[in-house]
Amino acid sequence: MVSTTYPKELLLKAVSASEKQVLEALPNIKANVEGTDDEGITVEVTGDRPDLLSVFGAARALKGYLGKETGSPACDFNASGIKVFVEPEAEAIRPVLVSAVIRNADLDDTKIQHLFQVQEKLDLTNGRRRKKGSIGLYDLDQLKGPFYLKNASMDTKFHPLKADREMTVKQILSEHPTGKDYAHLVTGKHYPMLVDSKNRVLSLVDIINAADCAVTEDTKNVFIDLTGTDLHSCNATLNVLCQDFADQGAVVETVEIHHKTKKLVTPDTKPEKYVLNVDRVNKLLGTSLPPKEVVQLLRRQRLDVTVGRETLECFTPRYRSDFLHEIDLVEEVALAHGYNQFQVKEPSVFTVGSKSDRTYLVQKARDQLASFGFLELMTHVFFSHAKAAKASAEKDVVKIKNPVSEEYTSLRSLLMPSLLEVLSKNTHQPYPQNVFEVGEVVVKDPKTTTKTRTDVNACLLSAHADANLSQVASLLDEFNRRMNFAYTLKAYTHGRFISGRAAEVVQGKIPVGFVGELHPMVLENYGLQVPVSAFEIRLIKGEH
Repeated sequence: MVSTTYPKELLLKAVSASEKQVLEALPNIKANVEGTDDEGITVEVTGDRPDLLSVFGAARALKGYLGKETGSPACDFNASGIKVFVEPEAEAIRPVLVSAVIRNADLDDTKIQHLFQVQEKLDLTNGRRRKKGSIGLYDLDQLKGPFYLKNASMDTKFHPLKADREMTVKQILSEHPTGKDYAHLVTGKHYPMLVDSKNRVLSLVDIINAADCAVTEDTKNVFIDLTGTDLHSCNATLNVLCQDFADQGAVVETVEIHHKTKKLVTPDTKPEKYVLNVDRVNKLLGTSLPPKEVVQLLRRQRLDVTVGRETLECFTPRYRSDFLHEIDLVEEVALAHGYNQFQVKEPSVFTVGSKSDRTYLVQKARDQLASFGFLELMTHVFFSHAKAAKASAEKDVVKIKNPVSEEYTSLRSLLMPSLLEVLSKNTHQPYPQNVFEVGEVVVKDPKTTTKTRTDVNACLLSAHADANLSQVASLLDEFNRRMNFAYTLKAYTHGRFISGRAAEVVQGKIPVGFVGELHPMVLENYGLQVPVSAFEIRLIKGEH
């Protein structure tokens, strides 16, 4: 949740509604009112709606909710003819750059202060404190295109905002308050810098803008750039700003971004399409809404909708980055319908709460493995792709697009690498070391919406001088007997096991696991000097 303040007069004017109407409607668009005074309305915005950080984004949503405007707002932006060239050295540090031009902006002191507040909030939320994305705003009339993103040295000088003199990059990072706050974002001897065709500095990217081209009340034409690491996130943030200006009557124009191997035209305003089943909406919400009414509700949420033969095709504007799945559209229907409008229904049957069958199965498996005298471990679902490679388990793992740490770059597809990692940290302890885990793994599955599936596996590792296939296979057999699992073993060859000392576990005709003695190369990768035998099987297959 992010707290922000809307200028009251600006919001009421933009919505053309009374203060009472606005205050009652704000919680229904995910902007809970925290307080209000003569100057502003302070709200708490949910993290999935960065477009509501702006008074104009809130006005847009409110006008839809109140039925004053419906469907997606117009976003047909013309080409500006302005180009930005990204040099490879700078691209290696900041791979994503998106940009736009605003013409005929109507800026007064209130709008400028609010614009800077929105910029700061977007940098904080969508930009993850500028690590994932950072916004720059400039007076275009003080500059001359084309523009260039290139690396600068520590000795490069320019006059930064909130400074009384020119400073070198080194001085900015060590002396300027903003420079010191964000110095951790840049490392090395070169730093990305945006300059115009006359080599005038616009900004030390991600850190601070130049004072010479700052946006003021006299600014009519604005140049926006946004540098970051994720194109989807940066484009969504840019669309938030551009749509805000467009709603105020300004003209928005696109910019060409030239990389060495590709060209982009930004902002990308093409809506994203999702399919919605009306029967599913009614089943989940407990309603009986006809398709026509669902369409009206979605259009009030500022979405465009077309009616198909059995489903609705919904088109979401690019300033909305919170749509990932059909269920997000169901939520939009619920919001527009109004949660207070749902009819209270008493339970029709008497039920007693209890553990699910899934929980009972997992608990039973844990109890049985513990009864073998093995120690239970609980490790993270998040895992390092490099560590998974040590056990030859990296090929099928689901990678995280923007990991926060090198330690957590993927989701594990097997439990065994995690347990081996624990054993590698305990080589100073006496043997035998017998451990197990029952936990979730994430595997690729093209049949699901997310192309992944969450299963529950059971894994057992035995590390000691006499660990062998016969021992671990007998434990597997006893475990399956107690769990009432029918299975067979088939010949199995894999690089993580000694040849001829492994088997595949099969239920029916479906492979569900493996058992065997780990290959010396795998043991060497983990720094283990005793034999290790293991089995891992799937207990529960995730739902599609």
